[in-house]
Amino acid sequence: MITIEEPELEEVLLSTPLYPDYFLGIFHTIILHRTFPTLSFRGGVVSYTSCIGTEDVDCKNFDVTYVRVTSKALHEKVSEPVLSFSKLLSEELQTSPSGIAKGSISLAFVTNRKGSWVLGADSFPWERWTINIELQLPRKAESEEYRRKLSSQLQGELLYVLDCINTPENYLPELGSSQADCESLIDFSMPEISPYRFKIAYNTGTRPTMSGKPLGVRHDDGEISVKMPTGNMNIPGRQVSFGPHLAYPDAGSNP
Repeated sequence: MITIEEPELEEVLLSTPLYPDYFLGIFHTIILHRTFPTLSFRGGVVSYTSCIGTEDVDCKNFDVTYVRVTSKALHEKVSEPVLSFSKLLSEELQTSPSGIAKGSISLAFVTNRKGSWVLGADSFPWERWTINIELQLPRKAESEEYRRKLSSQLQGELLYVLDCINTPENYLPELGSSQADCESLIDFSMPEISPYRFKIAYNTGTRPTMSGKPLGVRHDDGEISVKMPTGNMNIPGRQVSFGPHLAYPDAGSNP
């Protein structure tokens, strides 16, 4: 049975201009901890002998620095849907009678499953992070204060992500002993890195679903279920749902 981990990110109230840095900072921080170096499969054992390259990124519009994996292919895969979502939500705000536009953008880690001849192949999420947004027109003389508030909230969300990832109560799909066994979980198309397969989906005006599917998992018997957190830990102002953790072992050992 497949289950979904869904840590709860805070809903964010934004004003125009909409800064994509906010979403990029959160998603890249998560993906950093869901990425291996190039994997090697020998003698039925999975290992690696290199390290992941990382780089610091200074947000252009507010005082926050985050760390991301050094990979042009990965950057493009993340930035394209984020920029498209930011543009779409900003456009909807301009035509909104209420002066408010709502949307959601989610990062889901998925496993590819072979489908039947009727349904075809499909992807099933095992972890999903969703950011719900309410976008408003800016008020006069609030630009600097707005950026300060957004900077503080982003810093809090990045700390929350790290807390979720580093809790011992977690779930990660097990890797197989060959590349063929791992193809459904790992994206081997990017040079020098092997991230867990992921998708970024977004909606405006409604809560997101994954490729049109409900917020649950389809089992082999057709049943839909969602795994709810079984524990929490105290962080000021919020409850933390337990999320997966990825620890990097010494070079040459099993991940």
